Amino acid sequence: MSEEQARAFIEFAGRTPAVQAELEKLRGPGVFQRLIEMGSRYGYEFTEEAYRDAVIAMAEGELSDAALDEVLRETGLK
Repeated sequence: MSEEQARAFIEFAGRTPAVQAELEKLRGPGVFQRLIEMGSRYGYEFTEEAYRDAVIAMAEGELSDAALDEVLRETGLK
């Protein structure tokens, strides 16, 4: 369970339309547990903390602070 696995899942999801569609449906309480379970179904093992760290690391320098705040709010990280 690592940030590397979370990054790999994010990259996999980014190039897999069916996974993207599944991710778009994740909302509300328990979203991270469902996200972790989804990652596991596809062979990626990570924790909520590792996923958060991966999102932040991947966005570093690519998003404005306002855009990063918006992503974090939408994903329940902030």
